[in-house]
Amino acid sequence: MTSQQAPSAASGPLFLADISGYTSFLQSVAVVMAHRLLKSGAAELVGHGAYALITASAASRYDIPTEASVPLVETYEHYSPISAHLYPLREA
Repeated sequence: MTSQQAPSAASGPLFLADISGYTSFLQSVAVVMAHRLLKSGAAELVGHGAYALITASAASRYDIPTEASVPLVETYEHYSPISAHLYPLREA
């Protein structure tokens, strides 16, 4: 088995592995958390599915204003809570 690190838009490493001639993705924690956040209760909080979800760390890193956002904290077993901000893209 050989592996190499590939760039990831999920703000974390993503690994490609060649196992018996097949290339597969070995996902990072950041990719797994992004997938779980897609399944969060955000739509229920804003009243519909049209929203942008930005983690608190991303909002801080990119100086995104959060005053008008709806706060969200998601918890997953074995991981630290993830704080995020929801921005409804239309009225409820």
